[in-house]
Amino acid sequence: MDLPRVRRYRKGAIDRLYVEDAEGLTYGWADTATGEIEIQIPGSEARVEAAFNAWANSYPEDDLALHPPGRSTQHLAAAWEAEIEALKEDRRTLEDMLAEAVYQHDQYAKGHNGELRIGVRLNALYERGWGVLHAIPVYDGRADIDHLLIGSGGVWTVNAKAHGALDVRVVGDRVTVGRSHVDHVRAARHEAALVSRILRTNGSSVPVRAAVALDLDARAELHVVQDPADVVIDRVAHVVEAIQASEGVVDQVTINKVFGLLRQRVTWEG
Repeated sequence: MDLPRVRRYRKGAIDRLYVEDAEGLTYGWADTATGEIEIQIPGSEARVEAAFNAWANSYPEDDLALHPPGRSTQHLAAAWEAEIEALKEDRRTLEDMLAEAVYQHDQYAKGHNGELRIGVRLNALYERGWGVLHAIPVYDGRADIDHLLIGSGGVWTVNAKAHGALDVRVVGDRVTVGRSHVDHVRAARHEAALVSRILRTNGSSVPVRAAVALDLDARAELHVVQDPADVVIDRVAHVVEAIQASEGVVDQVTINKVFGLLRQRVTWEG
């Protein structure tokens, strides 16, 4: 491997020294007139400083008798020492990035498996006349609604949450998973409000309810001290029961019309 190199650029009143790697990636530059240094890549300060020092000391004085023994190797060793420290920092940064990527993958993989299991349970409602939609992109694809059901009980948004063996405690809007507080109720309420606005915009007043379906291991405990006022949060089997219990308020013609509307991607745009 090569050390970062210094390239001098002169044009008109501009006289700069650029520190680059072998592929031409610029770490930073210095103005030779003012001494101002600009770092292009955060964390590259040590590399840039060492490169400038090595470059400055590579030019001999007019009187070569002033050169001490090992002048060149001294500054090259210092430059490589700075490069070693910079590489160590790069490694720490990459290790942190890798750890974060692994964590995010595990979270999304767990969520994906939970959504699949919950989706299978909700699909069974098709036999009772419910239309079921999954993974509806909203806000230009920045988020999605996990599951949406349209039937004689109106419209239900179902937010799927997989928490494995962690205990869940519900006290109104306050939900704790393990030792962490989560915003499941607020998020579910927000989804239902979004669907209601879309329906009103399209001339429909079908009621919309929100649910949070919890995918939990058998060993996990669910403590519901107080139900949220307008959101059902429970294990998926009980969420299905709540949806079934809501049946009988919307006629089939309206169900078909609303399902036809909400199944169209264009309905959710804007």
